[in-house]
Order: sequence, then C-alpha cells, then structure tokens
Amino acid sequence: MNDLLGSQDGWEVVHECFEKIVSAATSKEAWNILAEVYKGADRVKQVRLQTLRDKLEDMKMNESKGVSDYITRVQILVNQLNRNRKALIDAQVVEKILRSLTDSVVP
Repeated sequence: MNDLLGSQDGWEVVHECFEKIVSAATSKEAWNILAEVYKGADRVKQVRLQTLRDKLEDMKMNESKGVSDYITRVQILVNQLNRNRKALIDAQVVEKILRSLTDSVVP
C-alpha cells in the first residue's frame, strides 16, 4: 500500500480517515462524518487566500533588487493563489507589477 500512495505519510492519512469512518454503515454516512470532521478546512482555506491576497497587494519592488526578481516574487504568490483555486487574470498581475514598480524603473 505504501508503494501506491508514494510515502508513509500518505498511508497515515488514509489510516486516519479510515478510523473516522469505520463505524459508518453507508457511504452517505461516511461522507457526512468526513464533511463534519473537515468542515473547518474551508475556513482555513479562506484565511490562506486572504493572506496571500494581502501579501500580493502589499508587495512592493525593492530598490536594491531588479525587476526580474520582483516579477518572480509576484509570480510565486500568483501561483500559490492559483493552486488554491483563486485564479488571477494576467491583466491583473500586469497591473499589479506596473503599479508597484519603483520610480527608478519607470521612465
């Protein structure tokens, strides 16, 4: 089973979930148990998304670092937002970068 899941950690997660639903008589009951156990996960995701959005909005280009470094840092945050199903339109990302460039970069 470890080979199928790729790691011992994966097996522990499955085992943990199984322990929660082992007493369920139907799949519906098992689903309801898991939904109740993990309902806080939605709130955690909302907080994570808000934190990432705030970081992106507050991000400014450093005078001592180059434009490419700044764009890389912005792209890392955008990718994290995308992984959490909060896709940003490319135009939004470009606007953010242009708004926060330092005066020394903008002619």
